[in-house]
Amino acid sequence: MRRVGILLLAMVVATMIMSYGQEDEIGPVRPAVGLVKFDLWLQYLGTASGEKVPRAVTLAMGKKSIVDAKNLGIKYFRIAASGYSHRDLLIWQANPEKYWEKFDEMIVDLHRNNIKIIPTVVWWIRQFPLLAKENTHTFLTDRNSKSRSLLNQYMTELVLRYRDSDDILFWEMGNEWDLDAELDIDRRFKLKGENFTSDELINFTLEFTKELRSLDPSRMISSGFYGSRRTAVHLQRQPEWSENGPDWTEDSMGEFIKNLLEMHKAFDIISYHPYNFCENADCTSRDNERFSIRGSDNADILDIVKAIADAAGKLLFLGEFGDNDPSIPQDGEGRFTQSVLRKIVSLRIPFSALWGWQYYPNFPYYVAYEQLYTLEPGMTDFILTKLKDTNQILGWPTVVENPDVTPPQIVLTYPFNRARLLADQIIYAGASDNDKVERVEFWLDREKLDVLYAAPYQTILKREKFLTRSGGGLLVAVAYDRTGNSTKSWIRISFAQLF
Repeated sequence: MRRVGILLLAMVVATMIMSYGQEDEIGPVRPAVGLVKFDLWLQYLGTASGEKVPRAVTLAMGKKSIVDAKNLGIKYFRIAASGYSHRDLLIWQANPEKYWEKFDEMIVDLHRNNIKIIPTVVWWIRQFPLLAKENTHTFLTDRNSKSRSLLNQYMTELVLRYRDSDDILFWEMGNEWDLDAELDIDRRFKLKGENFTSDELINFTLEFTKELRSLDPSRMISSGFYGSRRTAVHLQRQPEWSENGPDWTEDSMGEFIKNLLEMHKAFDIISYHPYNFCENADCTSRDNERFSIRGSDNADILDIVKAIADAAGKLLFLGEFGDNDPSIPQDGEGRFTQSVLRKIVSLRIPFSALWGWQYYPNFPYYVAYEQLYTLEPGMTDFILTKLKDTNQILGWPTVVENPDVTPPQIVLTYPFNRARLLADQIIYAGASDNDKVERVEFWLDREKLDVLYAAPYQTILKREKFLTRSGGGLLVAVAYDRTGNSTKSWIRISFAQLF
């Protein structure tokens, strides 16, 4: 009975959409689930984990993440093509030739592993305004502004360089810019000129997509929007900065449809980011619980969103999704994520990307894996197996070697090469395999320090181990798989003797 109810609801949605207009059908796409690896380009650029982390480390981690994804059967990444901060763009301005050479290196590595990318042309809405020393409102509303000129320059260089490449799946504009519309950003963060409306954002998307299509008329474009805030239409009528304050009334089904279509009228693909986010402490308003849909693990909202996209003649992209509830441990079942994966199969959702692949926001430590959403072989194998199974059901089987001749991957992430050790030192390594890592060994020259049989792969080098040594030594991490294949990662360290 529940399925019949959803189908009837989908029919109602399709009927309601007709009043908003319908576009031509877009040809069928073979669905596959990808991964959000938004920081991949930052790893190649060398800015992914802070200024103190050498590019050699972040680069090795980026390369490892690509091979790991290939072994998982992943066909595409969603990445931030312009980085995250305006500081990343300063590197482009200072030496564009070197900047694009590093981007080429990333594209080559992706191509070798048969992984395409969905490049988000500009991830953060404030990147180009900060670069131009302007505000967001000027950026969105003034096509002759310096920030808009810089965006067009960057987009032109990016698109013309790769528009003939098969490694680009489609283009994306930004990441969740719609969530800031109608909010009083100026008051919240004591800024000036950051507030904007949905209408201003929509006008910007029309100009952006026109410019992008002039550069690459053959590829589709997605918005990167969150989808539709629960109160989006009511906030449009009464923004947070209005005299009477914001209207947080939840939108009706008709308002939800209207907002989703209006925000995506410039795009070929409707973007939606399903989470089971709980806005209040009592969990009375999860993002997935709308229109009488209840249950923290319920993904039935996607029946409605898919019906909207189909009736509008547009494709659907679940640009990111995952469990957004701290009560669900990262290495646990991920019940909402599983619900979304089942919907992807049953609804044949064309594009989707699970958040977030091997994400190291600060330092390249296994400590970062404790954060919600970080997917890492050896740490989140349960949900990764579900992801792999989903792609197999969709017709993307992974290749199984028999016998297994592929060695593991390992990166000694800390300490850094040529580090000078003063006291006890924690050692970190990231290891993975196309099958399973059997063990990781840590060595100091020819002395074995430790053996670990499960992630996280970290140990402590005691100061007493190098008190009697002069100069330095070779710190080595070795990963073995179950068939005896092995790989080493090593650095040279020195010892500070304290007398």
